[in-house]
Amino acid sequence: MKPARSAADHDTFIKLILVACEDPTVRQRLLLLLHLPHNARLPLLRNLIEEMRAGGAPQDFIEAIAFLEDEDIAGRVTALLSGD
Repeated sequence: MKPARSAADHDTFIKLILVACEDPTVRQRLLLLLHLPHNARLPLLRNLIEEMRAGGAPQDFIEAIAFLEDEDIAGRVTALLSGD
């Protein structure tokens, strides 16, 4: 799933990253996922997205998580959350 909008313009994605910056537990969980190689991370994200859809999660939150499928975005978020 490729998100239609850019991550920089997606309010829920920005909020997700802000929460991860402020909350060590959220940051740690995201970093565990983001430190995986792309080919290992992608199926996990896709499975999570399908579970979220089946569970009726808000579409904006699903889109926010889907941005992490993009290797470039995932790398930038990893650097930001790691303090690199």
